[in-house]
Amino acid sequence: MKAFKRAAESLEKLMDVTREELPDTMAAVRLSGMEISDLTMELSDLGLVLLFSILKLGALIKALDTLNYASHFFWDIVNWIEL
Repeated sequence: MKAFKRAAESLEKLMDVTREELPDTMAAVRLSGMEISDLTMELSDLGLVLLFSILKLGALIKALDTLNYASHFFWDIVNWIEL
């Protein structure tokens, strides 16, 4: 009988602690979830910025290559005319 009484008292203490701690713990878990969600969105946005930057850099390199080809072509014509 004493064992049941001790078990009941222990269970009552556990329930008291749970009632005190659970709301704050759940609030912290919800806040962590929101922060993880925000971080995920920011990383996704950063990935898009990086992708567009790479695409713009590729286009710039292509344009410079085309310009370089055109300038060689131009100088070839100038040299041909001078001959």
